[in-house]
Amino acid sequence: MPPLFSICIPAYNRSEFLPLLLDSIVRQSFDDIEVLIIEDCSPQQTMIRDIASQYTAGLPLRYLENVENLGYDGNLRELIKQARGSYCLFMGNDDILCENALAESARLLRKRNNIGVFLRAYGWFVDDPSRPQQVIRYFDTERFFSAGEDTVVAFFRRVGVLSGLIVRREDALKWDTEKFDGTLYYQMYLVANLLLDKHGVYTPKLMTMSRDTEPPDFGNANVENVFTPGQYTPEARLHMVASMLNIAEDVQRKRNVALLSKIRKDIGNYFYPYIRDQLNLPLGEYIKLYLAANKLGLWRYPLFHIHFINAYLLGKDRYDKFIQLIRDKCGRTPNLSGFSDGEELS
Repeated sequence: MPPLFSICIPAYNRSEFLPLLLDSIVRQSFDDIEVLIIEDCSPQQTMIRDIASQYTAGLPLRYLENVENLGYDGNLRELIKQARGSYCLFMGNDDILCENALAESARLLRKRNNIGVFLRAYGWFVDDPSRPQQVIRYFDTERFFSAGEDTVVAFFRRVGVLSGLIVRREDALKWDTEKFDGTLYYQMYLVANLLLDKHGVYTPKLMTMSRDTEPPDFGNANVENVFTPGQYTPEARLHMVASMLNIAEDVQRKRNVALLSKIRKDIGNYFYPYIRDQLNLPLGEYIKLYLAANKLGLWRYPLFHIHFINAYLLGKDRYDKFIQLIRDKCGRTPNLSGFSDGEELS
């Protein structure tokens, strides 16, 4: 029998954080798993290989190495191909799995049939994962979402952060394509297609903690030439947002569904994450970024303009605190786009 979960870890550098992630898996109270690490030809390959070898006695761990640098999206596709579990649970190689996360995930997946995607609450931390700087909750209770367009819109942008996302492997394999390699958002393409046929579930419990200190390490693969390792340039951020819209348009056209305008609205209403690391730009460069983002059709949405202006005036730290204050008051991220809240999962 295959394990329920393949914990899929795309590895590229950041070897110093891998033991913390693997330790968090060792501490789980659920053992119907395999751990799959695929290293993507990074300069730290030898160190990552050595660390993985130290955990094979305590975990059902498989360690593989790509023969060439596939990049982020290509490595995700390879993980899905090589995994053996019924579900792929993705973890960034510098993130941490929260206590009892696997048991909680399994419990929710078993509550309903035909589940294709599992979405979760997660936190951002700087030094201490037990003290998150931000907590991201999209809904305040466990929710069930029936397959269809409305569920795709509700999940699409919210799977941009990979860690803790769970997809049904058999269905994910059906949608394998290189078309979106280099977008950093292959998971959005997968989730959109899966949720047109399968249901989704969500938990407000913290499942993962993501590190908010490390610069991005994309841009090493040929398909990622728009990215510069160590930073998100304005061009890279625009490319990422445009990629989200291109993926939505592709799914809309091929699956004959109405997604693009709803997803564009949702991106506009929650645009702050895509400019959060651009607030130190000189004003002239920031205005150029604003005008370029307008050309993606986001000018239609008042909150897009409000985020752009207020975030620059207040700065990252104060705007972060303002956003978190709203989340704390609401007990969740407010539903600004009118997307589906699903139904309470009983």
